[in-house]
This record gives sequence, C-alpha cells and structure tokens, in this order.
Amino acid sequence: AWPLDFVQHERGHALDGPHSATADGFAEDSANDHQVYDSPFDVMSDSAAPRNIDPSRRGAPGVLAVNLYSVGWLDRSEIEFVDPNRHPIDEWHDATRLVSTDSGGGDGSRLMVIPVGDRRFVTVELVAARDDNDHLRSSGVVIHLVEPADNNEGRRNVLLTESLVGQERSWTWNDGRLEFAVGTVAEDGNVVAADVRFRRLGSDRVERGSS
Repeated sequence: AWPLDFVQHERGHALDGPHSATADGFAEDSANDHQVYDSPFDVMSDSAAPRNIDPSRRGAPGVLAVNLYSVGWLDRSEIEFVDPNRHPIDEWHDATRLVSTDSGGGDGSRLMVIPVGDRRFVTVELVAARDDNDHLRSSGVVIHLVEPADNNEGRRNVLLTESLVGQERSWTWNDGRLEFAVGTVAEDGNVVAADVRFRRLGSDRVERGSS
C-alpha cells in the first residue's frame, strides 16, 4: 500500500498544488526536470519528512499558506498584501504581526505577500512546530519565492528561499532586494505569533549584499 503521506501529496496535485523545493532541490538537475523536492515544510515537497524522523508517523507536513489561499481555504482578509515600492528605500516597513495558519484565532495576518516584479512574489508565513508539522525542531518563519514556470506541471515554482527556524533571537535575511527582520516567536495558548518587518535595499546595498 502507498504511504499515507504520499497519497496526501498526490491529492494535493489534484487540488492544483505545485511542487516546492529549496534552491538546492530545484537546481539538482533542472535541465532534465529532475528536481529534488526536499523542503520539510510542505506536503507538496518532502511529504515523507515526518516519517523520516519518526517511522511510526503516517501523515505529511502541513500545507503552505499560498496553496491554502489558492483553493479557498485561506480568506483574502487574512493576508497582508504589501507593495514594496510604496515604502522608501532602506527604511523598515511597520511590523506585520503573523500568526501561524493553524492558530485558533489570534490578532494578525496568516500570510504576507510582497510582489517583486514579472509575476513573481515573495510569501512570508509562520509555521508552528505542532500537529502536521511536529517533526520540525521549532516554530519559525519561512520565506518563499513564487514565480511562473513551464516545467512544474504547468503551474508555478515555489522556491523555499529561507527558513528562520530554531533560534531565540531576531533574525535578518537578505536576498539582495528585500531584507527581513523577524522577532522572537511567541506562543500564547493556541496562538503562535511573531512580528516581521522588511525594507527595500538601495542599489549600493544590493551590490554589496550580492558580492
């Protein structure tokens, strides 16, 4: 019999869910479309990640917020859409309060979406290390780049750009265009939350950051 996590993965495709991977996974053999789906945060990537840690586990990891939204399981009102061009270069944007998608209530957004041009956008979400994701070592923020693609079942590429997991301090990540600062992840009852800020970098900072 097929493992349950594999069945969940294939059902995700039936709901139009695309594969996701880390940068290394997508680069594995992209010329021949032999990517390695190696992200432990997504049922549409390494669906066996929980089972690899605990052989008794049957279920796959949770569903990324962008896929929850695409099938109507996440309401638009729960998403903060941010236009980075409306914010001055090198100035921090006001903090966005993110709550994990599995939190029962909580004051905050469940997904942050930032367009970066050419039908590409960055998603920022908080993943709680519990239930479907209890194989993770701790809760944290994950950042993905979502872009159109012809070689991913005709859907889109979902690239895990950074996972800010397992630390008890503020983090900063810089992809050469946007810089993120993530506050400490806090848990209050059933609600897991963290504050996230971002800023656009000036051309001189981008050049230095990419060198």
